[in-house]
Amino acid sequence: MTMTIQDGAPAPDLRRGLALAVLVLAAFAIGTAEFVVMGLLPEVAADLSVSIPAAGMLVTGYALGVVLGGPPLAILTGRMADKRTLTLLVAVFVAGNIACALAPDYWSLLVARCVTATVHGAFFGAALTVAGGLARPGREGRAIALVFSGVTLANVAGVPLGTMLGQWADWRAVFGVVALIGTVALVGIRLAVPRGVARPGVRMLGELTVLRDREVLRALAITVFGFGGVFTLFTYIAPILTERSGLAPEWVGPVLTLMGVGATCGLALAGWMADRSARGALLLLLGALVVAFLGFALFMDNAVAAVAGVFLIAVFGFGATAPLQSFAMQAAAAAPRLGGTFNQSAFNLGNAGGAALGGGLIGLGAGYGMVAVAAALVAAVAILLLLGAPRRR
Repeated sequence: MTMTIQDGAPAPDLRRGLALAVLVLAAFAIGTAEFVVMGLLPEVAADLSVSIPAAGMLVTGYALGVVLGGPPLAILTGRMADKRTLTLLVAVFVAGNIACALAPDYWSLLVARCVTATVHGAFFGAALTVAGGLARPGREGRAIALVFSGVTLANVAGVPLGTMLGQWADWRAVFGVVALIGTVALVGIRLAVPRGVARPGVRMLGELTVLRDREVLRALAITVFGFGGVFTLFTYIAPILTERSGLAPEWVGPVLTLMGVGATCGLALAGWMADRSARGALLLLLGALVVAFLGFALFMDNAVAAVAGVFLIAVFGFGATAPLQSFAMQAAAAAPRLGGTFNQSAFNLGNAGGAALGGGLIGLGAGYGMVAVAAALVAAVAILLLLGAPRRR
């Protein structure tokens, strides 16, 4: 799809760049809102007089909101032009974060988090469709990777800075700042994103027929397993680094920042690779990811090797997100926005399932080394599924 400005002329390079920039900013705000609560659980729990596990449900509830709310919302907005859809979704996101900042009690905050999460998948489904349309032919993968870099930047800067702000001032202030960033992105979308060609009216059931396609379901399963391995290990990376690798707790933050740098490098590389072949990029990145997991299992007791392993896993694991999204959108070519939204749900299923698998193994006394091996096996399932998929560009 070629994006056009209101007079029908192709969007100039400057406007393309500005449009992509505001999409990155919106992705940064959404990524920060999703993950910053993990760094503020003690503060939230103390302020709202709930237990740490109860506060943890604010993270789980968000993930469930993405999984369950994204696809229906994408279907309901399927008849709308992409720019109008993005405007509506980011406006709901801003309102939801204001509600989080003003929540008087735990249940109000949980509901506000869940409602805010429903726009997550639909936003990325629409934003990545727009990014692909804004890109010049043959550079769609790089445009998709660029939008995803907003989430990576959120993990590198937004979450650490938000955590420090919440500890220094108040956790509510963090949601207020996120709402402000979202507002800037909203204004930017209205001003910079070209008015796309309005998609033809599509019936809800017509959109859902994409899920009857075996290759679409295969692509979603590849995302679940391909990214699930990352969270099988990284959910527990802090105790692994301190208990097995011998790092002092104060070094965990810098290592996580290095992880974000690795993710950024991986996305830059993977976007270029995905433009040549999303399937080929996935085979290479997931294969390297399996090797990195196994290497980490063998050498996690060495601090230097463990830090290097975290960096490499971030490069290959987070780098795979762009071709995973491209592959799913190619499989769901008849409904790329809905396919992209369902794939966001698949990412979150992988996150939740991987964290549960790793936690279950630790609870059974299997040890951190077995968690890394399990992560490799999960990623290997994605490779097997991919080998059976038809070849596409």
